[in-house]
Amino acid sequence: MTRQTARYGITKGHVAPAEVRGDVMLISALDGQTHSFAKALRGPREALAKWVTQLGFQQAMEQAAYSWFNRLCAIRFMELKG
Repeated sequence: MTRQTARYGITKGHVAPAEVRGDVMLISALDGQTHSFAKALRGPREALAKWVTQLGFQQAMEQAAYSWFNRLCAIRFMELKG
């Protein structure tokens, strides 16, 4: 989870600004690289940044990981039960 959020410029203690140019959103990561994403991801990224700011980075990552774990377990359960 932390690696994925780092791709979007959100790390513990830092939220990188996102710049929109046309149909592309540019994010400068802490390692100096600039990542480009579709402009449509701006809203979800801003929501994630707000969520991380409100809860704290570690708590938000734990909740996200727990949610994904539960989803994967539910999918496996449904596969076994047909």
